[in-house]
Amino acid sequence: MNIDICEKRVYTVSQQQYLGNLNFEFSHCCSSNSLFLKKHIEESSKKLSDICSTFTGFIGCSAKITLNRASCRQIEVLKGENVGKFKISGNFYYDFIPENIKGGTKDMKKLARKNKIIIRKTGKNLIAALDPRGYIIEQSLYG
Repeated sequence: MNIDICEKRVYTVSQQQYLGNLNFEFSHCCSSNSLFLKKHIEESSKKLSDICSTFTGFIGCSAKITLNRASCRQIEVLKGENVGKFKISGNFYYDFIPENIKGGTKDMKKLARKNKIIIRKTGKNLIAALDPRGYIIEQSLYG
């Protein structure tokens, strides 16, 4: 079978080889240099958890997240769409009360920490920004 990767390269993998793989994955290496580089990168890398602590944002009722402040109880929150490459654009509003929180991080001290790096979970590219204000982040972001 032929496997086309983003119309840039086509790999041919036999059905027997594909079905023989426990996870039905395929792998293809172009050269020993590629393997050497991959191994070097993996050995030289650190896990994110080794150099910092991370958390996901709160999980709330998406229908209650509003573009404009609807009540004085609502606080400013960020969603993934507010985070661009190295910048934060705009915010949303949410009534952050226990009955509106379904999961994720509930610790306000963590969520509202100033000068945290926020990383967007959504989209195909890794996009992050510095949050100097201490916005509360929802589930589509890591802090």
